[in-house]
Amino acid sequence: MTNTHEEIRVMRIELSELKQLLLDLREKIHQQYLQEDEILTVNEAAALLKVSKSTLFRYVANRSIPYSRPSGKAKGDLRFSKRALLETIPPKKHKRRGRKTREITVL
Repeated sequence: MTNTHEEIRVMRIELSELKQLLLDLREKIHQQYLQEDEILTVNEAAALLKVSKSTLFRYVANRSIPYSRPSGKAKGDLRFSKRALLETIPPKKHKRRGRKTREITVL
């Protein structure tokens, strides 16, 4: 029985290390996005933030996000700085339906 407890303890440690690696990787990817600045269309900005175009336009109407309108372009022809969007609103996380997650405490 001691062997099983030891295996569980080792698995918890490994799981904790994997969790930290994933968090570090997520932060590294986020920082890379912030360093690279691109000009995005409405469709690209909505996809980046994982929101609908109508939600994106609501953000624009409320002046919640920075945007620009190229001179001489149509009213709906908006452009967004990728860096500014990511600094203003972090991407929305999709919720998983029907699955509950729980934190694992490492002893």
